Amino acid sequence: MTNNKLLSRVNGRYGSCDLLRFVFSLLIMAHHIYQIGFVNAPFHAALIYVEFFFMISGFFMIQHFENLHSSVSIESSAKEAFKYTFRKYKSLMFYVVPCILLEYLLRIVSCLVSSGGISQIGKILTNLPLELLMIAPLTSTRFLPPIWYISAMLIAMPLLCFLYLRFKEVFAYLLSWFVPVLIFVTRGGVFPSADGFDAIMRAYCYLSVGCFLYFVASRLSEVYISAKTRFLLTIVELFCFGSTIVLTALNRVDKFNIIVVLLGIGVLIMLSGCSYSIKLQGKFLSYLGKISLPVYTIHWSVGTFIWLCKSFLESKGYGLPLSVRIVLYYSITIIASILFSFIVDKVKAKSKKN
Repeated sequence: MTNNKLLSRVNGRYGSCDLLRFVFSLLIMAHHIYQIGFVNAPFHAALIYVEFFFMISGFFMIQHFENLHSSVSIESSAKEAFKYTFRKYKSLMFYVVPCILLEYLLRIVSCLVSSGGISQIGKILTNLPLELLMIAPLTSTRFLPPIWYISAMLIAMPLLCFLYLRFKEVFAYLLSWFVPVLIFVTRGGVFPSADGFDAIMRAYCYLSVGCFLYFVASRLSEVYISAKTRFLLTIVELFCFGSTIVLTALNRVDKFNIIVVLLGIGVLIMLSGCSYSIKLQGKFLSYLGKISLPVYTIHWSVGTFIWLCKSFLESKGYGLPLSVRIVLYYSITIIASILFSFIVDKVKAKSKKN
């Protein structure tokens, strides 16, 4: 019998998942490309890939607790839930806080260039504490919109951790899938909002779906998979992820329900280790997955910078063609993400030594 679960974690990584994290981060950039003046662009519907990131976060959250050598007592469920979320918060803030400060710096520069007064700068800075506390991303006033995803996840995650740790059987067999389905039915399907309570509910639903996918995947990993079946599952997995890319490229927002189902099936097959995508391994893929987070957090500020450059050049009688803006948008983001990741690694290593 083949234990797919053991195969799926080579050096603690899922190569295919790392690759998709990077690709989907680039596609989310395409959703925000209107920021540099590219309106009616392909992949505007790519905002739905945030659901993918929620799903895999929920999956790996449960995997973390399942892999603990010491079981968590019922009495300490709430404490462990907050401890896990706080660790997540600390690791993410290395990438979030500098991007928030960078975006506010660019906003202030923009204000000064446009002859904005001190009062206008004051209004900008008044919002900064809310952004740093991860509150502004869930309000109508936010200067770094992509961070709503991290904020909503950190709010919903403690509850999900607690439910799992406190009511494992009920959560695994009922709550993990029933609550999201109930919400989807009540709301009439997928509703990809990034505002207020809707954003928190969105985070809860897809984190929970990710938890459910872990429970199903853990069962599949114990089943013998023949070479023929593994090949067929690989085709299904490729079809699922490939179809989502085609549908988002065509901006089929009316197909969000189908896209979410395709993402869920693809994630299930991929992370259960039942397809040949499990053979996608290597340091390069791991690195792509690693820089997907800084790509996500810094690309908005890169877009702001490019728009400022465009405005400045136009004020001097020059232009900045859209094609050049697109190349700069992606190239600067990737280069900045590589440097950003390198600096964060150095800071983390130094903090551990101290």
